[in-house]
Amino acid sequence: MNGDPRHLLPGTRALVVGAARSGVAAAKLLRRRGLDVRVCDRRAADPELAQSLEALGIECHFASGGPAAIEGRDFAVWSPGIPLTHPLAVAARAAEVPLLSELELGYRAAQAPLLCITGTNGKSTTTDLTGALVRASGREVEICGNIGRPICDVADHVGPDGLLVVEVSSFQLETVDRLKPWVGTWLNLTPDHLDRHGSLEAYAALKQRLFAGQDERDFAVWSAD
Repeated sequence: MNGDPRHLLPGTRALVVGAARSGVAAAKLLRRRGLDVRVCDRRAADPELAQSLEALGIECHFASGGPAAIEGRDFAVWSPGIPLTHPLAVAARAAEVPLLSELELGYRAAQAPLLCITGTNGKSTTTDLTGALVRASGREVEICGNIGRPICDVADHVGPDGLLVVEVSSFQLETVDRLKPWVGTWLNLTPDHLDRHGSLEAYAALKQRLFAGQDERDFAVWSAD
C-alpha cells in the first residue's frame, strides 16, 4: 500500500472470502490500491452487487467458495462469519497463503491510529460513547468495525491526526497479524461463542491478541477483575 511496513501486504493478488459488508468494503479498498481482486461467496449472486463490483474490475465468483478459489492468489481476506475450519481456509493454510481479517486490512490501510474496544458485552455502547466523546473534543473520528461500518470503508477518510474508534470481535481477532492499536480496551469476559472457540480459555486467548503488537508507546486498558 506504501513503503511503511505497517501498510505492506503479502502480494498483489487478493482473494476476498465473503461478499457481505466487510468483504465488499475490503474488495473495494484493495481495488482502489491497484490490486488484482477476486471475491468469492457461497451464496447465489446478487446481480446488482456483482455488476457494481465487476464495474470496478473485481472478479466475482458467487455460488462458489471451494478450495480452488485460492488458486493464483497471494493472500486472502477472510470473513469473520466463516469458521477457520472451512475447507477453503484449510486449503489456504496448506498452500501457505496468508489469511487476513478485514480489521487487519483496515489497520494496514489507515493513516490514523486505532482505538480498539473488545469484550463479551457492552462493546457497541462503549464504542459509540467513546467516539462521541472524541468527536466532542474536536478531533476527527470515525466509529467503525464490528459495530456495523467496516473499517475498510473509512480507513482512507481519516488523516494521521484523527482517530478510528473500532469495535472488535473475537472472530475478527482470529486472523490478525500486525494489528497494533494505539489504545486497546478489553471490557469483560464471560462464556460466549464457545461453539466456535471451543473453550473459555481459547476465547480469552483470542481477546488477548488485541494487545500482542503493542509496545511502550501504546495503551492497554482492561478491568482489574
